[in-house]
Amino acid sequence: MQKYQVNTVPSFSLAIGVSILLAGCITVPNYQAPVDAPTAHIVVKRPLDKPNASIGAYVFQDPSACSHRQMLSVFRGADQEPVRTQLEAGRLQTIRIVQVEKVKSGEFICAPVLSFRPEPKRSYELSMLNLGSMCRPVLVEVDGAEVKPVDIQLRQVHQSVLHSGSALCFDTPR
Repeated sequence: MQKYQVNTVPSFSLAIGVSILLAGCITVPNYQAPVDAPTAHIVVKRPLDKPNASIGAYVFQDPSACSHRQMLSVFRGADQEPVRTQLEAGRLQTIRIVQVEKVKSGEFICAPVLSFRPEPKRSYELSMLNLGSMCRPVLVEVDGAEVKPVDIQLRQVHQSVLHSGSALCFDTPR
């Protein structure tokens, strides 16, 4: 499994947009997996070392262009448990996972974007690995007690989350 590092110094508009989104002030439609398509299960988990971080994840309806975002999962505070969600399988999926944590200097915000192709009837866990002032998403497939890393493609998104939900995605060089 390759290791990725994502710089967590977001643009000002991203920081404001993420804070507003997690605060519940922006309406983003909930993701609904198609009933007539194959699905996989995904759980977005809070990092074990960040029990009070707010976590959110949304999936892009157009995974290549990173447009038309839909809420996949969100939870705030240590008392909320992650929810297992169905995700359309057999096609490219692009997900932004957002972690916001209060720190002495304000807020630590990490919001990497990743793409992968979920396989039908498989179960996945998505979490964040924190490396000081850096972070990276970690995606694993869970089959009973067996946990296998999943190959992901990190994406760079160029456009504010405050706009119409559209953006421009580029693959991050490996």
